[in-house]
Amino acid sequence: LIEELQKEPASYRNREVVQLSKTDVVGVEAHLRAEEGQELRGQQEVRYAAEQWLWADGVPVSGSTPKRLRDAVVGLSVSEFVEDKPESLDSYGLDNPVAKVWLDTSTQQRVEVWIGEAGEPEKGLEGHETPRRYLKLADEEPVYLVDEKVLKVTQDLVREGNRKESKDREKAWQKSASREDAAPA
Repeated sequence: LIEELQKEPASYRNREVVQLSKTDVVGVEAHLRAEEGQELRGQQEVRYAAEQWLWADGVPVSGSTPKRLRDAVVGLSVSEFVEDKPESLDSYGLDNPVAKVWLDTSTQQRVEVWIGEAGEPEKGLEGHETPRRYLKLADEEPVYLVDEKVLKVTQDLVREGNRKESKDREKAWQKSASREDAAPA
């Protein structure tokens, strides 16, 4: 009991960032800006309906990326509490976040998560380093360091959505080109 009382009060803080149940999430929206040296950027939106994830145009999403993103955001755990009341967000890259992710729930609740610049990696056993990102909820002040996984899955959703949009444009162009060829002179 004495050992428990000697711990720092911060060690008892709730490390769960997003206070939602996975089953309540019915929509995910992600906006990603290109980081220096990278081209991937864009925004994508998916909804959960009829027991499947759908792109904004109603086409079913093949694969598990929306579920993985939902799970990554809902499962966010603070690796390190950085600052409770930051004077400025620019030193964390949160004044212009690398990514923003919104989760919509069946009860009309919307949670907005901002993902900033890379922070100091967490050093694990045998010197293994885990990349981390600064993160905050849009409507709360504290800044945290979390595992970079949430950014990686956000990038996956944007990449897959961008690929789908590109294929959709190509199909539409081919369809219009075939109509022009078939039109009587």
